[in-house]
Amino acid sequence: MRNFITRLLSAAILIVLVAITIFARGWFAAVVVSIFGLAAAWELSRMLGKAGHPAHPVILYPLTLVLVLRAMVPSHIPVVEWCCIFAVIAGLGMMVFEKGTPLSWMSALGISAYVGLGLGYFLLLLDRAPRSDPRLGMLLVAVMLAGIVACDTGAYAVGIPLGRHRLMPDISPKKSIEGAVGGLLAAIVVETALGMWLLNLNLPASAALGVLVGVLAQIGDLAESALKRQADMKDSSGLIPGHGGVMDRFDSILFVVPVVYWYLQAALRIRP
Repeated sequence: MRNFITRLLSAAILIVLVAITIFARGWFAAVVVSIFGLAAAWELSRMLGKAGHPAHPVILYPLTLVLVLRAMVPSHIPVVEWCCIFAVIAGLGMMVFEKGTPLSWMSALGISAYVGLGLGYFLLLLDRAPRSDPRLGMLLVAVMLAGIVACDTGAYAVGIPLGRHRLMPDISPKKSIEGAVGGLLAAIVVETALGMWLLNLNLPASAALGVLVGVLAQIGDLAESALKRQADMKDSSGLIPGHGGVMDRFDSILFVVPVVYWYLQAALRIRP
């Protein structure tokens, strides 16, 4: 009972924090997302460290932070290109002078791209809607998050009572094919309804958005499960009481947001 109350309180606090972040936008959102990003990078570094491939912190954290915050930089400045140059020249240069292993550079680069690009697109989606309609960014993020939650809820609601066939038992023994289908259908239903209602997308475009969210959210979840299995860890950390770590709660977002951003940019012609 105590664990359930702890889990419930943590979920309530997270929901309120996410809602405030979406509503506030701007630098408040950037700071909150950056904190989550650095925490996620730390968790992934621990995972790879236990698997024998620790990430170099001098490369990991600055690179992650810059990639997350690129939404706050004018769009004509090539932040990603500069980050790639830094990662290659400065990163490998450190390995030479410190006589470190290139694997620590590769781990830092991989984690930074994984976390920084995903959360960076979250801020881009939130803040780069047309200035004529400042609410659009909030609606885009809210619709996307609703689809992810629906996918997770649908997979659980269908998988628990009806799950008979394991989806990927070597990675996540509890996930079933039936649950995956239930999650996909739930995402399609929610995104179709909200896409047509809030974003003025037509039926095919809204349904396609649901397919993207439903598929990518589950792949993102499985990807983090594979990393945890490799590191022999049940949770990415204990930062969120009752829920595990930041990656345990936000793994799906990292896969969904970049693709959804470019899809919606084409569908709605939002400002790049």
